[in-house]
Amino acid sequence: MTTTRKDTRSRGRAVALLMGALILVAGLSAFFVWFRAISIPHCGQRCDFTTLYWTPLAFAMFAVIIIATTMALSWVFSSRRRVWWIPLGAIVVTLVGAQIAQIVSDRALLF
Repeated sequence: MTTTRKDTRSRGRAVALLMGALILVAGLSAFFVWFRAISIPHCGQRCDFTTLYWTPLAFAMFAVIIIATTMALSWVFSSRRRVWWIPLGAIVVTLVGAQIAQIVSDRALLF
């Protein structure tokens, strides 16, 4: 089956929009994971400060790796018909990673 130029453009547009959504979701998630450390007054000096320091950094690195991998995979598989699932799956993985980072931060904050 041959694809038309219009199909190719619409797939490219969909992937570009999902990549933009991925970057937005990753940025906002990284901000909220980092923002969680502001809850330090809750536990005083009993918090696990090492974990609170490294969790946002680890999540930010995770988000950058997810974005770079998604861009590379989208480029490699750009000739495929259903390439839109790659950035969509990356959004889901990023949200799951953010949830895990929030849980780790909660444990460090003694919640």
